[in-house]
Amino acid sequence: MISTAELLRFLNPLKKRIMHLIGRAILQAIDNSQKTQKIRIEGYKGEISDEVEKLEDYGLTCYPPVDGNTENLVLYINGDRAFGIAIKSHNREYRPTDLSEGEVCLYDKNNVRITLTASKTIDMKNASGINMLAASQSFVLGDAHKTALENLCSTIAAVVPSGSSAANITAIQVAFANFNATLSSMLSSKIKGE
Repeated sequence: MISTAELLRFLNPLKKRIMHLIGRAILQAIDNSQKTQKIRIEGYKGEISDEVEKLEDYGLTCYPPVDGNTENLVLYINGDRAFGIAIKSHNREYRPTDLSEGEVCLYDKNNVRITLTASKTIDMKNASGINMLAASQSFVLGDAHKTALENLCSTIAAVVPSGSSAANITAIQVAFANFNATLSSMLSSKIKGE
């Protein structure tokens, strides 16, 4: 028969490993130059881990702010605190809190946001422009182009629900003509070969 003390002596290392499988850590530094980001984190007070791989979802990447507020969820292989893999980064300081149920938002520390809204629109806020890059050319949508696009969308949104009268069709044609003129001006002056 095994005594309680012997059982606890056997189970305590296992308990410790299980308790150390998942942890929260604060981002201290990041190396963004490799195919997988490597981060330095602080887990328990004073517990520093270097070169922890930060795994990301395919097609999405980020360079989180190193400001003492970025938290990481870290998985430790076999509960060994020397072998961590960061799977999520979160920063409470910058996360938008004004989304409606079902909305999705890309955001950064400068409060630039792209939101897929509950009303089935795509909202972009606080961007100074839109850079559009193609395989061999690029151009930037500035304020004038953004305004022309917004005017076109507003005109269509205002006119479509009221039917296809001659006045409504003319309003849409004028909005398209203004947008095309602005776009043509932009393309002739802004496109540059890469």
